[in-house]
Amino acid sequence: MDMLRIYSVSDRYIAYLRKDERLRNVFDSKEATRSHTRKYLGVVIEKNGHDYYIPFSSPKKSDYVIDEKGDTKIRKSIIPIIRMTTNDSLTGKMELKGTLKISNMIPVPRSELAPYDISSETDPDYKLIVTKEYDFIKANAKMIRQYAGVLYNEKTKDYGNLSRPNYLTSCVDFKYAEEKCRKFEERAERLPTQPLT
Repeated sequence: MDMLRIYSVSDRYIAYLRKDERLRNVFDSKEATRSHTRKYLGVVIEKNGHDYYIPFSSPKKSDYVIDEKGDTKIRKSIIPIIRMTTNDSLTGKMELKGTLKISNMIPVPRSELAPYDISSETDPDYKLIVTKEYDFIKANAKMIRQYAGVLYNEKTKDYGNLSRPNYLTSCVDFKYAEEKCRKFEERAERLPTQPLT
């Protein structure tokens, strides 16, 4: 997967991971409440022989900061969170369209990934948001891969007696998630028509 593309992940795979207490920080796909056909979207990169899915997240209050003048500003991207911004075509003002939650990226079997076709999105407002997010992703692919690589290395590093950076606490346990991913694939090969739990 050389070019970064938008994918969705099967609900059954997300449910499988989230059943494990050690992976409760995997984003919920909100299967029962989402308003779009494939609300749980993200981009996929290759890391350690796995397809890693980096989920999108909607803007939150925590993505903004009040500056010394009292103006609301978008926080800068940091290793665990890339903020997808764009300039409004009318005002020129910077807008936050969503975030890429690198701290919540997960290894996913290819069988559980489905390409997302923006052109087939029926909600025009949502289609515009995803289009702008994808424009950001294409323009910042190098940074996305770099940040994901740094975080993966930091999370999987043996720190010995040294303290780990605080932001790794809320980060998915990548090595453990890779084990779970392999188990899912093995079971899927043995029982291709059975629901996986």
